[in-house]
Amino acid sequence: MRGGTAPAGWVKRPGCRRHSRPHCEREASSRFNANAAFVHLDPSVFHARLPDRDRLMEQDAQLRRVEKILATLWRDRLLAAKRVATPDMFVARCFRAARVWGHLDLFNDVPVLPEGVLRRVVGYPRRDESGGRDFLQPFRRPLARSAVEGGRLRLACLSAFDDDTGPRWMYARERAMLVFDEWSLAREHWARGYVRMLEEEPLSVEAVNPGPQSAFAGRRIEATVLACEAVEIRVGDDSVVIRDDAVYRPGDNTILVPENERSGQAVRQVSNYVDRNGDWCEADERADAAALAEAVTLLRSTNPAGAFLRLIAEARPERYPSLRGRRFTVEVGETPHEHRVAAEG
Repeated sequence: MRGGTAPAGWVKRPGCRRHSRPHCEREASSRFNANAAFVHLDPSVFHARLPDRDRLMEQDAQLRRVEKILATLWRDRLLAAKRVATPDMFVARCFRAARVWGHLDLFNDVPVLPEGVLRRVVGYPRRDESGGRDFLQPFRRPLARSAVEGGRLRLACLSAFDDDTGPRWMYARERAMLVFDEWSLAREHWARGYVRMLEEEPLSVEAVNPGPQSAFAGRRIEATVLACEAVEIRVGDDSVVIRDDAVYRPGDNTILVPENERSGQAVRQVSNYVDRNGDWCEADERADAAALAEAVTLLRSTNPAGAFLRLIAEARPERYPSLRGRRFTVEVGETPHEHRVAAEG
């Protein structure tokens, strides 16, 4: 706002000696933060507060006015760029500026999806402490419309991992879907016609050839653990079968554990392990994951005598002199109240 000889509306960027008009690929996106460019205002229209003249009178209202004017200028620049640039060049140079200044509609008919709009599921879907979806990775290249229309790549829209979306995230991973956020494209963008809104489709999660189950109680979670051959997730009219990772079914608070899962990582589908102060309880997470992995191992054990010996070793009955050398008949029930023990002789 301070003095200078540049025309009103011209920009001076940090580190530059010369003034210039806004340009797409340089993107004045910081909106008046510490790293923003200086925009020269017409002093006959925008009055500075004396004596320092480093703030405008009625600054909040005036800044909204400045932003509205800048947004209009940006739209003119973007329209000019769109007329002369190839779709790839227009997307690469101008999409970020258009998103900042509210002009995403200019890309509705551009036959290329911008880099970074879509993300791939590259890890095990789970709750995380910050809500940042650390199991996702940006899709680092523009995507042609023909690849979407031909069905080679599938698009989906999903919100953050929670009880409702958790199994849907597992489905999206198995189908190698590219996921985008609802706000990242304008409502009339051509790609929306090829996006599956997974949260609007019916969901079912079933165990394939279910086996034994047991109650699990960790430091921060409690759930039923059900061993099975695989997990079938159906979203809409399509289904996938998962054999290598556990899936949490919140409807009945059950962790479905297929035959190839041994890690215990499913605890992070049940809880994000953040306490009431917003701190991540890493020790509790590690303890619960190890305990779940141990519970799965015992659940799948085909050697009852070996499993019982492990339990005895953990209980350390040798500490009780009255038990040494004694024989017992043990009947294990479904619940602690149904166990039966009888001493022999």
